[in-house]
Amino acid sequence: MKSIKIISIIAILTLSISLLNAQNYHLVYETDIFSIDLNKAALNDSASKFSVSKGQHHIITFKNKKAISFQLDTTQTNENSFFGNPNGQNSYLIIDNKKGKYQWSIAGYNKKVDKVFVNSYNKKAWRNNDPTIEPAITEEYKFINEAIKSKFDSLPKWKAPEITYTEQSKEINGYLCKHAIVLSHEQIHSVWFTEEINFNWCFADYRVLIPGTVVRIEKENKIVFDLVSIAEYDENKLIIKPEIINKLRKLK
Repeated sequence: MKSIKIISIIAILTLSISLLNAQNYHLVYETDIFSIDLNKAALNDSASKFSVSKGQHHIITFKNKKAISFQLDTTQTNENSFFGNPNGQNSYLIIDNKKGKYQWSIAGYNKKVDKVFVNSYNKKAWRNNDPTIEPAITEEYKFINEAIKSKFDSLPKWKAPEITYTEQSKEINGYLCKHAIVLSHEQIHSVWFTEEINFNWCFADYRVLIPGTVVRIEKENKIVFDLVSIAEYDENKLIIKPEIINKLRKLK
C-alpha cells in the first residue's frame, strides 16, 4: 500500500513537471527582414537603401509571463548594419507580461573566449507595452532615427495604429482565422489571426492589440509574416546559444 502511494506521488510530480514545461513554447514565423548599412547611410551612399530578405522570427515564451523575440537572417549581413546578425550578435525584444513592459537588448556569443554577453542593458530602458501611446525617443535610439532620416526627407508623424475588423474568415496552417485591416506607420497590413491560441502578448506593436495569435500578415498582397510552427520549448533545438536566452530571462 505504501509503495502504491509512493508511485502515485511520483506520477503526480512527473505530470506536474511536464505540465510546467509544456507552458514554455517556441514559435517560428517566416518573415521579411529589413537591413540598412549605417556607415553607408551616414555617407548618403545609394547602396545604403533598405534591403529585404526572408528570415525567421522566433518567439520563446516562459509560462505566459515572459517572452523573448528575435529575428535571424538567412544570409550574413554587413557588420555595420542595424537589424543584422553580425558575428552572432542579435537584437532581442523582451516582454514582461506580468508588468506589461518591454525592452530591447543586444546579446551574442564570443567564440574567442567562449562567452555569452549582453549589451545595451539598462533598467530604465523598460517601457510600457502600449502601442496606442507615443513612445519617448531615448538616447539609445537616436542613432537609428538619424540613420533613417539620412535616407528620407522627413519621417511620418507618430499616430496610434488603427484596426478595423472584417467579417472574413478562413483556415490557415490548420487554424480558423479571423481578419483585420491595420493602418500603422502609414502602411496598410492585412492581418489574419486565430483565437484558438493566445501569443499576441509577445509583441510590442499593434499586434499586441489584436486578440489571440497572428497567423499571417500580408502587405500589398504579399505574405510578409507567416506562422511556421509552434512547439514546446527545447533549448537543445535552439539555433543560438541557449545561454543567451537564459541570461535574457534573468534581466529584471
